[in-house]
Amino acid sequence: MTATLEAPVASPPDPTRSRTGRTLAWVGGTIGVLTIVWAALNLASLVARQETSGETTLAAAPTVELVADGAVRVHGGPAADIHVAHSARYAFVDPHWSVTSSDDRLVVAYRCAWRYLWNCDTSLDVTLPVGTRVVVRSSDGDVVLAGTTGGADLRTSDGAVDVRDVTGDLVVRSSNGDVSVVDVAGAVRASSSNGAVTVHRAQSVDARSSNGRVEVDDVAGAVVADTSNGGIEVSHARADVRATTSNGTVTVYGTGEPVALDMDTSNGRMTIEGPTDPTAAVQVFIRSSNGDVRYLSPRD
Repeated sequence: MTATLEAPVASPPDPTRSRTGRTLAWVGGTIGVLTIVWAALNLASLVARQETSGETTLAAAPTVELVADGAVRVHGGPAADIHVAHSARYAFVDPHWSVTSSDDRLVVAYRCAWRYLWNCDTSLDVTLPVGTRVVVRSSDGDVVLAGTTGGADLRTSDGAVDVRDVTGDLVVRSSNGDVSVVDVAGAVRASSSNGAVTVHRAQSVDARSSNGRVEVDDVAGAVVADTSNGGIEVSHARADVRATTSNGTVTVYGTGEPVALDMDTSNGRMTIEGPTDPTAAVQVFIRSSNGDVRYLSPRD
């Protein structure tokens, strides 16, 4: 007797899984092609890279705004007009140069076209009358300011900021870079999303970092020092101090005069060496969520 065995019937493919697989393959292939194209364009722009530079003189204005896709350097000088040296490195498409003016503001812009597609950066080196108010906007470069008396508002998306010998209120912001401020006769607001913030000698200070150390020294007025991740050090502050961090050590050096001290840490040691008095006019507030907190005697 002969037995006949039937072959098992294969299950039909899951249409959902098949569609999902095709979609993932299409997405992966598209990303791969775009990556290759971008790499080829980037290489081509490096090979075709050019450099250009020039200079121009402009009439002075109460406020000068400088916009670039690279480094911006500004110096106050005795001249009655504005001298601008500009340079660029680019490929395929020339950077766009423009100058616009109104009654009280002069805007000088040197911008790249398609800068995220082609390699390109532009820079400005400016000398202007010392009393000019300075506004800087850089998308990718360091910012330097020195020797002006009209106050300033400086911002860069990716770069360090260095300010020295400035009179007037100052606002400084970097999305990715250290901030250094020295000798400002005015109120300072300085911040970095990713970098250290250091201020030496100012009228009052608000210094903050999302990820970096904060140092403040020699301030006549109130001090606010805050960081989400990093240590804080404050010294020679002669008015109220508020120093807070989520992760790091906080050290405040006193002046030798009693202060009303409010200090605590969620995880760390507390050290008090400077004189305190709950009725004192000057208030010092110190907090760390994870780190030591210290109020110490005056620093030499």
